Amino acid sequence: MAQKPRRPRPSRLRSGVTAIAVAAGLLASAAPASAGMYDGPPVDTRTWKGEGRTLHTGDAVKVAGKPFNRFLTRTLAALDGDDPACAGSGTVVLKKWRSDGYAWLPNVGSFAPCPGGGYYAVAVRTDGRWSIPRELGGQELLQCTDLSSYSVPPAIYRQDCFVPTGKAVAYRDWYWNKVDDRGNRR
Repeated sequence: MAQKPRRPRPSRLRSGVTAIAVAAGLLASAAPASAGMYDGPPVDTRTWKGEGRTLHTGDAVKVAGKPFNRFLTRTLAALDGDDPACAGSGTVVLKKWRSDGYAWLPNVGSFAPCPGGGYYAVAVRTDGRWSIPRELGGQELLQCTDLSSYSVPPAIYRQDCFVPTGKAVAYRDWYWNKVDDRGNRR
């Protein structure tokens, strides 16, 4: 009787490599996400060239989704105030918007015919509603801790901020823990 040909046995090396690869895959899938890793839906980011997109009261605001457009329309109307002579003086410059709820507004204010000055701000979406928290707008540098309390990503706020001692540091360095609360490099 003829013998069946024997199947070659896998080498011990190949079996060991396969076992290590499977174990590494299991460990990687079970490992918790590290800080700073975003596991939500992809973030849509829109950045306008130059100084940004300038919007005035009365403009047809269609820049980034209905809730954000309504927020801009409300903000522009509030900048005009109640004086009919000031209609159209509200101005918002939009530089960057992200679908995860952040926008960089390098200029918000009322100008001619009723100049009242301007400020810069970070708009955030909280519970589905866009706003500019008082702590995230001004003419001076913002506080690093205020930016952090709203989880503002460094890709939105690319300026310096004040640490608790009053020293100005790059927000991205403070955010990524490269400087301490005194502004010293780690």
